Amino acid sequence: MKQQLLRPIRLFFAILTFISIAFIFTDIWQLLSPSLSRSLLFFQFIPSLTGLFTGFSVFAFGFIVIILITFLFGRIYCSFLCPLGVLIDLISSVSGFFRKIRYRFTPPKNFWRYAFLAASVLSLLSGSMLLIDLLDPYSNAGRIFTNLLRPAVIGVNNLISGILSEIHFYSLQRVAYHFPNPVAVVFPLAFLMIITLFALRRGRLYCNTVCPVGTLLGLISRLSVFRIKINASSCTVCGKCVSVCKSECINVNNLEVDMSRCVGCMNCLKSCNFSAIGYKASVRNKTQEFTNVDTQKRNFLKKLTIGGGAIMSISARHGYSPYNNRKAGSIPVKKNYPCSPPGSLSISHFTAYCTACHLCVSVCPTQVLQPALFQYGLEGILQPFLDPGVNFCNFDCVACSEVCPSGAIRPLTVEKKHVTQVGKVHFIRQSCVVYTNRKDCGACSEHCPTKAVQMVHWQHGLKIPEINQDLCVGCGACEFACPTIPYKAIYVDGNPVHLTARKPEKTETNEGFNPENDFPF
Repeated sequence: MKQQLLRPIRLFFAILTFISIAFIFTDIWQLLSPSLSRSLLFFQFIPSLTGLFTGFSVFAFGFIVIILITFLFGRIYCSFLCPLGVLIDLISSVSGFFRKIRYRFTPPKNFWRYAFLAASVLSLLSGSMLLIDLLDPYSNAGRIFTNLLRPAVIGVNNLISGILSEIHFYSLQRVAYHFPNPVAVVFPLAFLMIITLFALRRGRLYCNTVCPVGTLLGLISRLSVFRIKINASSCTVCGKCVSVCKSECINVNNLEVDMSRCVGCMNCLKSCNFSAIGYKASVRNKTQEFTNVDTQKRNFLKKLTIGGGAIMSISARHGYSPYNNRKAGSIPVKKNYPCSPPGSLSISHFTAYCTACHLCVSVCPTQVLQPALFQYGLEGILQPFLDPGVNFCNFDCVACSEVCPSGAIRPLTVEKKHVTQVGKVHFIRQSCVVYTNRKDCGACSEHCPTKAVQMVHWQHGLKIPEINQDLCVGCGACEFACPTIPYKAIYVDGNPVHLTARKPEKTETNEGFNPENDFPF
């Protein structure tokens, strides 16, 4: 009877985890503090893995805990801690109301499983997060929540807010929304369609064939202490357990369960009328397990490792980088680098550890953080950057640095943010409306929080912008405010390595003003 309780317990924690993580990405009312949001992501595999390299000791400890749990209980991480895995189960469950899905045992697709894992590891070792960003289950779930679910939540919120305002009830406020880069919507939408197709036809096919996290935990799960086992004396070979196994890993003919693919959903325990299948400690001969080695698999991984090492060696020898030898465009505004988020230290640090989960995108109040297409190069697809074409970075905001779970964006104080220079301002006088149209403007200067852009006397009684790059923090307020089209007269070019800006000097008026003795006008 105790075994029958395992599935309800698993479902309870899976739903709780899924709702909690989904709410973190869709919290448009800012009910959760940034530190609490980051703490709730403690047991996500890839952020915890990157915590080993970025100094986030709590997340590094989370990674160790995940490994230990897998050694003990198998791939239960995939069953109730992985938001994408739970989403796949939800899709399968909802579809079950319309069409009963009967699963069957299928042999593992070992070539593809270990190819995706080896390619992801080699990509990571070579300093590229591209495959991790594209395949990581947590990051993909985050993009679905941020770019598909969050706009729906904002739409419902604004609809209800509009209705309530008609009866003079203003407790629910409207939330502004800027349509993101199309790639930010197209990619998660396409990914959602793919996993939906997999879930409707083959259950956890993505988790057991494509996902590198699932494959890695599957290798560890082979050695797990507790596992699903079939009692030969009680089993009637009815196949009920096979028909409900979304991992398609139960071979009832041989009375075996492929623990490298089993995610511990416990559906099989409920289906068996004879208690012939159970979750119990393993007592099998480990020596025999290690002697029956798949030599083809070992040779394949060996060749991949050697080939990847050769590629990395050649890359290092020739100094390859996505930022080297970048051809300057022919457009008037020539940006050499994008602006990575404040606190990310440098572009290389950010792209090396960012998993493109888009949590920072979801909490950014001005939505200036947008998913990149090729701004960081091929390996930086979907990683956020500051896009002044959408908005500007608030001078006092440090939200993105407070929620990043991977350490790609380091925590910043407001004081430190005020002097963190993510880019430098550039001015093209020939494109400015003051120069071309002989008319007053000054929008860039009015929006600059550090006075890195000031209006100086020019001719005919007009004032024209003058820039001071030492004072600029690269927030993009000047570029966003500039009215010239199609190209901006003033723009921010990113710093490959973040620098420290000089604090603006206080004016005599500001120094002499005493709010206790003087009127402010």
